[in-house]
This record gives sequence, structure tokens and C-alpha cells, in this order.
Amino acid sequence: MTKPISHDELRIPKTPDAEKVVRKRVQSLAASMGFLPEKIEDILTAVGEATLNAIEHSSRGDPTDTILIRFSSEPGAMEISVSSKGAPFVPSYVKPDIKAKIEGRDRPRGWGLFLIRQLADEVEYSSDNNVTTAKMKFLLNSAAPSSRSLL
Repeated sequence: MTKPISHDELRIPKTPDAEKVVRKRVQSLAASMGFLPEKIEDILTAVGEATLNAIEHSSRGDPTDTILIRFSSEPGAMEISVSSKGAPFVPSYVKPDIKAKIEGRDRPRGWGLFLIRQLADEVEYSSDNNVTTAKMKFLLNSAAPSSRSLL
């Protein structure tokens, strides 16, 4: 990736609705860069899912820990990383079975990693020193994945 033209970061508490602060910041940044509304919705969904995962699954023993969100942009792209304390994990890329979920044979949750992978142009997960990071890259000129069927 080339040198970012802007960089910002935000720390949020692990509290209900904290992801709304992140979504508002992402929406402002994406709109200022010229992302189309459909693509902005995809970005908001992916980043919201990553943030909710960090809030719900990181450092379960310490509710005072915070989540670090880093934003960087360069011509034609925006990168957002969500970092939180906690044990490393291996991401699962299993496509959810919507029929099983509707019929109650599978839990209704468990869409986050799948959605992130489908909606971001690039996704990378890493763990280092008990900090797990989800890094997502969104390209300005790529088609919005929501314009095609995800299921």
C-alpha cells in the first residue's frame, strides 16, 4: 500500500452501541473520499461487524478494555483496522446456511466474518502479543458487493 494521505485513530469502550461512533466516523470519511452510497453501506456493515466482534469477543475478563480503530486513506482506497486484546483466533470462512438459520437448525448469529470477507476488497487478520487485528481495505472504484447476491 502506498503512503497514506491521512491517518486517524479512535478508541471506543466495550459498551453496547459503541460501534455507532465508529460507523459515524467511517461514513464521514468514506463520503469525503467520494465512495458511492451503496459502497458506503457495505463499508459500514463490514466495519460494524468487525467492531461488534471485538466488543463481544475480546478480553472477556476485562470490560474496561477498549477497542482501537485505525483509519487511513490514500488516493483511491481506505483502510480500517479494528484491534482488541484477547486470545488469537483462526477466522472461519464457512458460508452460513440461511435455510438452517431460518428453520432454527442453526443459531441465528455467526454472519460477521462471512460478511466482512464478502464486503471488503481485502481482509487480513493478525494476532500479536494478545492483540487481534482485523484489517479491511476498500477500493474507491470497485463495485459494491451488495449489488450482487451474497447468498
